[in-house]
Amino acid sequence: MATFFINADTGDNGNDGSSGSPWETLAYAIDQTSVNDVIIAQDSTATYAWNNNTFNFPHALTIQGESDDASGAVFDGGAETIASAVNVTGSYVLEKITLQNAVAVEGGGRARPFLYTYAIDWDMTFNNCAFRDLSVINTGGSGGVAGGDNSIYQNDVTFNGCLFDSWNIKTPGAAGLVFANDSSAASTMIVQGCTIYMTDTDIDTIVAYCNGTFTFRNNIVYHSNTMAWGGAGIDVETVEYNCFYGDTSAFTDIPAGTGNITSDPLFVDPANGNFKLRPASPAIDTGTLI
Repeated sequence: MATFFINADTGDNGNDGSSGSPWETLAYAIDQTSVNDVIIAQDSTATYAWNNNTFNFPHALTIQGESDDASGAVFDGGAETIASAVNVTGSYVLEKITLQNAVAVEGGGRARPFLYTYAIDWDMTFNNCAFRDLSVINTGGSGGVAGGDNSIYQNDVTFNGCLFDSWNIKTPGAAGLVFANDSSAASTMIVQGCTIYMTDTDIDTIVAYCNGTFTFRNNIVYHSNTMAWGGAGIDVETVEYNCFYGDTSAFTDIPAGTGNITSDPLFVDPANGNFKLRPASPAIDTGTLI
């Protein structure tokens, strides 16, 4: 396993890809890798490009930012429609990076996930990533961040400690769906330790089209409007030790589970991107060990 580096400010694809001589683009770096290699996206002032081919990996890889809050490695979609096909057998991991400013493209009657697959027996893990300012333009509803797209294959997705901030719907009447994994085979989706902060009133559903097992644990969900759970296509679900809160305090259809609360989590300054908890937050020490 080798480790390579990219830098949006100082990188050059003529370099050797080392820490002191990083490449410029992720696409070039991926072409130089072998199975299970690691690419470090160094903190940069400029953003990295995000398009349909950015995360089309030929094999299992880890892409990792440097800053724990994912602020230093930002992949910007330029407000373009994006659906990246990830046809990988094995495991692929994104850590400490931000994906922002993109639009889910319609496919199969609803928007595909921004990252989706037709591959067999793969798993995708997101650790401490941020998904900001993502939009949906269609009449069927969003397909979420990652998952299978009408696939016959098993597609397993895990989100650990991620932030979902300021999504919006650009087609009147479209349903807003944060998580989906539309596979006809039994798959697993785990969302744990995440913060979901939505202010657009059209983002109205947390999860649907997740065939198989869905686990939602130790998360904080804040919404400025009524938000339904959804749940279409879920065979087994565990929803526990979460904080659900909205200005209307009107979440609907949330499955019964241990340790769920509906109190204001008391973020420090969410309007300006500070989702740390105030000392008096009822969400402190109310989760469970995982």
